This record gives sequence, structure tokens and C-alpha cells, in this order.
Amino acid sequence: MKCRIAALGMLIWATSAACTPAVTLPPINEPLQSAAWQNCADEIGARTASSMIDSLKFKGSALICEAVIDAQNGNTDAALDKLNQAAVHDPDDANPHYLSGRILTEVERYEEALTAYERAEKRNANLAIPTEEMGRRILAQRSDDEALIFLERADRRGLCDYSCQGLLGRLLYRKDRKDEAVRIFDEMIREHPDEPNAHIGIASMRNFDGDFEGESLALTRAIESLGFAQWPEAEQAKVYYSHAFARYNARKYPGAAKSIDRALRVAAPADWLLLAGWIQLQLNDAALALVQFDKSIAADARLGEAHVGRGDALMILRRQRDAALAYEAACGIDATHALWHLKHAHALAVIGNTDAAQQAYDRAVARGAENLPGDLFAKVTKLLPATDDSENETE
Repeated sequence: MKCRIAALGMLIWATSAACTPAVTLPPINEPLQSAAWQNCADEIGARTASSMIDSLKFKGSALICEAVIDAQNGNTDAALDKLNQAAVHDPDDANPHYLSGRILTEVERYEEALTAYERAEKRNANLAIPTEEMGRRILAQRSDDEALIFLERADRRGLCDYSCQGLLGRLLYRKDRKDEAVRIFDEMIREHPDEPNAHIGIASMRNFDGDFEGESLALTRAIESLGFAQWPEAEQAKVYYSHAFARYNARKYPGAAKSIDRALRVAAPADWLLLAGWIQLQLNDAALALVQFDKSIAADARLGEAHVGRGDALMILRRQRDAALAYEAACGIDATHALWHLKHAHALAVIGNTDAAQQAYDRAVARGAENLPGDLFAKVTKLLPATDDSENETE
């Protein structure tokens, strides 16, 4: 009788454990510092205390949540050990290896992170390995050389996807390995003709060489590619801004105006508005340029270039007093620019404030007269009263 009761008890426990719903883990890309991981750990702790749950899947989930909490507290090795245990509990679950990759990335152990991501991908082929992201981190934190070494190793292991190839190509070009870079971009275009990234990579190379027409053409091809239409608006806007700058540098001002307008429909950072102002000056629309420079200053009052642009527009509009104030503001933000002081001197001289103009002129000369545009330099010199050296001679 006792044996039957014991057996019945085991059956009830087994049925209860089997019917217990699995723990819902946070999404695999949930930020590591998110409170969702602590909520998961708390849920597991409460359920463990109230029942005799010891299924392998439940243990695996518990280890995953506890591991992320360890990582939040800076206990990286303990976190990695628990994730390795979780990977053993469920040989089909990619989460432990993927989270190991994320944790290792945060502590800058990139080679180990890449291996962890590779193991995750073997369990779930739909997971993308963020090799490009790691390469960019190395680029920002260390050097071009280390980033290039990492990406080349990843490429040899077949772990450098399309976007990663684009970054690899750009780094190769910067290291004067141009033939290899061109080969990578050409291959990207052959394999993915509808994607924009390779064209953007080529544009980066052309910019590096100062070939702005070539840069503009490559960005045009990127924008016209079918894949570009699928990009988020914010990413498209960045490309339109680069396109506008390339066209501006290539002196294709009407096209530059069209590109910057498309960018500004999505976002209006101060430097984008600044470029819009420069373009309008080249299109001889000083009034519209002034509007763009004013918007740029409203977005960032410390952007000296915007104050200078504002001064240029005001000079064209014959508002020289306002222009002088604009140039003065620019020089107050950054006094190192000889040209800004010369423009300030010009505006002051035009309105007849010759003493202040002379002082601004002297500041410009002190900062490098040889770098000043000759026509403006000559114009300001003529506006200033000539110095009579004979008055300084002694008897």
C-alpha cells in the first residue's frame, strides 16, 4: 500500500512538472542591462521555491537569466560558466551561445565573442552574426589595424556577411590595399546587385581620393538600387546628406539642393542645415541661405561656421551691420580662423568702423596672411586708412 501511494505521488509530481509552462525568456537581443532579465530571474526563483521543478529546459532558462544578472554585476566569468551549462542542458538552444557573444563583446573580448556567435549560428542558422558591429567597435576603441585584422580573420572563417564585407573593403582601401578593396566591392555588386552598401563603399573610396564626382555617381547608384527603398528613413537621410555634400564639392549645386532637401525632410541636424545654407549661397539665393543658417544656429548656437555663413548671406543682402555681428559671434566661438577675422574686418570697414576693422584685420594677419584669399585681403586693405610711416620716424 505504501509503495502504491509513493508511486501515485511520483506520478502527480511528474504530471505537475510536465504541465508547468516554460519560463518566457526576454528576447535574444534584449539589452543586457534591461530589468527584464531580473524579472525573469525573480520568476524562476519564485517558481523554484514553490515546486519541485527540475526539468533540463527549466534549469537552462534559469541559468540563462542568472548569467545575465551576473554580467550586469560585472561577474563575466561566472556568467559565461552558467551559459555554458545552459548550452549543455538544451543542445538545440542557440540563446546561451548568442548571449555569451553579446557579453564577451561588451567586455571587448571580440575573438571569443565571434566564436560564441558562430556556435549560436550552428544551432540556429537564422541568427545573424554581428561581425560588422564588432569591427566598428574595434575601430572606435582601438585602431584601424586591429579592426582590419579582426575582419580579415572573420572573413577567412566565412563569418563576414554582406555588411561586414563593406566595412572590410573600406578599411582595405584606407590601408592602400586598393585592388583588394575594389575586388570585394565588385563581388558584392555581382552577388547582390540590388543592394546599396557596395555602392556606398565605393563612394567612400572616391571621397578618400578627393574624387567628388565619382563619389556622387556611386551614391546615385546606391539611392537608385532596389534595396535602398527598404532602408529605414533615418538611414536613407544620411545617404542623401552625403550625396548632397558630394554634389556640393563637385559644384553640382542644383543636384545638391535636391539631395539636402530629401535629407531634411527626415531630420534637421545643425550641420545638415549648414550645408543647405552653403548650397543656397552658391545658387545665389542669399535670403533662403540666411533662413537655413538661422535654423542651423537655432539647432546649435556654438557652430561657428553657421554664424560665418549667416554673415556671408547678410553681406550679400547689404545688411553689413548685422553681418559684422555675425562674424563677431563666430570669432568669439573660435578665434583661430584667420578668414573669419578678415571677413569681420571687411564688414566693419564697410560700415565705417575703421578702428575695429583694423584690429580685426591685424588679428587675421597674425593668424596667417598667406592663407587668406587675395581678393578679399586686397579689398579690406584698400578700405582701411593707409598708415603714414613717416609719423613714426624719429628726428
